[in-house]
Amino acid sequence: MAIPNVVRPGLRALPIHLMKAKALTMSAPFALGVHVPPQDGDFWCWAAVSVGVIAALTSTAEKPQCALVKSVTGHTHDCCDTVPPREVCDVDNQLEVGLAAGGITAVPLNQTFLFSELREQLFDRRRPVGALITFPHGGANHFVEIDGFIDATKELIVNDSLFGGPKKMPMKEFTFDYAGKGGRWTFTYTID
Repeated sequence: MAIPNVVRPGLRALPIHLMKAKALTMSAPFALGVHVPPQDGDFWCWAAVSVGVIAALTSTAEKPQCALVKSVTGHTHDCCDTVPPREVCDVDNQLEVGLAAGGITAVPLNQTFLFSELREQLFDRRRPVGALITFPHGGANHFVEIDGFIDATKELIVNDSLFGGPKKMPMKEFTFDYAGKGGRWTFTYTID
């Protein structure tokens, strides 16, 4: 679609890429509004992020985490019969596996993103971004969803099934000291 020429004679229209950049320098937050529920199991961050993203991108009701876990793992046990779930159901998995169960493709990248790359995914593509946080000293890995940003302050808006959200945090803190516990952003998941 062409942008109509609405400039006065003698003035040049800004190229579209500069118009986008200018629009993103505002101080107001931009967020997609994905809802990530609290995780029902100790190891179900992947399931909580998955059900939230699947519901947002497919405009369907949020599926119970236990049903997603059962479908992904193929358990014969009823993973929905107790909260918290039985140990046999409370298992780790990968974010891309949970999302695939809902028909969403996620590409894991062994890297972090620049702020401009996150803006491109969130604002231009209107896609949430998954992130894997790795904690030091044998701590568990943890999946979160990056839902938005504040351009003027270089803050991210993050949904976290364990520590709560949505919450704002400086990108540097998100990348190098997540939750004040030394967590490091190690993998990025682009979502198609």
